[in-house]
Amino acid sequence: WMLTPPSTTHGYLYPAANLVEKYSDGSFVYVKMTPDSNYLVGYLDTVNNYNIHYPNSVLFAVRPITFGNIAIDSFSTTFVSGSTSYTGAGLCTIRADAYGTLILPNGIYNNVLRIKITQAQTDTIPSGPTILSTTTISYVWFDNSHTSALLKIDSTISGGNITAAVEYLIDESTGVAEQTITQSGFMLYPNPSDGQFKFSTADRGLLTICNTLGQLIESISITENEISISTAGLTSGIYYATFQTEKYKQSSKLVVQH
Repeated sequence: WMLTPPSTTHGYLYPAANLVEKYSDGSFVYVKMTPDSNYLVGYLDTVNNYNIHYPNSVLFAVRPITFGNIAIDSFSTTFVSGSTSYTGAGLCTIRADAYGTLILPNGIYNNVLRIKITQAQTDTIPSGPTILSTTTISYVWFDNSHTSALLKIDSTISGGNITAAVEYLIDESTGVAEQTITQSGFMLYPNPSDGQFKFSTADRGLLTICNTLGQLIESISITENEISISTAGLTSGIYYATFQTEKYKQSSKLVVQH
């Protein structure tokens, strides 16, 4: 859903935004859009209770763009989760680095432009002090016939570990879609944590915790509305919690700091 900031309950947190992307997983992306660019000014996760401010916003789209174009932008961040916060800064590089024919499972697309977006970020947690360095590289393919990207590949490098995701366009409609997804999910807080997490949900299911290599660390059957999860056996770093029920499957990043 594309919304205006005043129509959302947390729009006041991001006064520079003039557009909001609302997703069915409970997240909101607050954007400052101009005729020739898009800037990320804030991110809000209402399920896991954290938000990110970008005092110096992130340039993540430029218009028009053609093969060989490049744009570089510095940014700063403030991340808040529960009572814990940290600050960071980084550099984003947008480069139109390739073009040609794209072959996907659902078709062949001609005259396609590939855009490489590199975001290098360093965050500091004051209570540590701990420094986390993260580099996210996204490859995005566009043509002149679709508003949406045809293909997107994201990879994140953090602490020497790599995670990746791939998605491609199946169908695109420019009409107004009916919202049919019921908001469900869980909360993990405080995040980051140095001792234990609180897991809260109204559903029943299986909670698994994996490291950034995808290795299973812990598996917990959830039968109560709230439980405590100790981090004593976890080393400092990034983990992923996945909660699966009969109706949905949802994941969240965990940050452990000792």
